[in-house]
Amino acid sequence: MMKEAAAGMNSQNAKPEQSQVNPRPKHFVYVKNIARSVTEDYLKRVFSVCGDVKDVFLIRKRREPGYGFVYFKIREAAEVALRMDSTSVRGQCIVVKMGDPSMEESSGSSAGPIRRPKREGRHTPY
Repeated sequence: MMKEAAAGMNSQNAKPEQSQVNPRPKHFVYVKNIARSVTEDYLKRVFSVCGDVKDVFLIRKRREPGYGFVYFKIREAAEVALRMDSTSVRGQCIVVKMGDPSMEESSGSSAGPIRRPKREGRHTPY
């Protein structure tokens, strides 16, 4: 039994083997132009008609419409979700595209709030 427990770990403080890590499913769609009133739970319910939704991740920027990712258990569900492109969700016409891992990686840096530089003194027009 000790050998079985040690099989997943290289040493007591080591990370679990790759097979034990549970990454997000690789079948996902990119959704943009999401209304500010839409929550992750609401978006999950909207896309559940396409198939088994595993996770939803929304990204918000100040007053602009949001964007995010909807993860599915199987690829076919993600393909069905593409049919929701140009449909209205809470008054906003959403855009749905097949997800690409490069989209996911680049979203991490732009997910935070927009930072504007501080002005030195008063700005006076010429």
